[in-house]
Amino acid sequence: MKIVLKALTLINFKGARSRTIDFSEVTNIYGDNATGKTTIKDAFCWLFFGKDSTDRKDFEIKTLDGNN
Repeated sequence: MKIVLKALTLINFKGARSRTIDFSEVTNIYGDNATGKTTIKDAFCWLFFGKDSTDRKDFEIKTLDGNN
């Protein structure tokens, strides 16, 4: 069986209020520190395993304020 992930939408997940990532055959995720790379990784971990990359199952909504 083959699973193809075409897009990932985050709504009020950790620091992401609303973000959609569309995937192609190869998708690279990169950026400066504190821009959301780990949040995307944690979303994948939560989607597949029910916990984030540090083994936490409970996390709070931490949306950024208007200055960020």
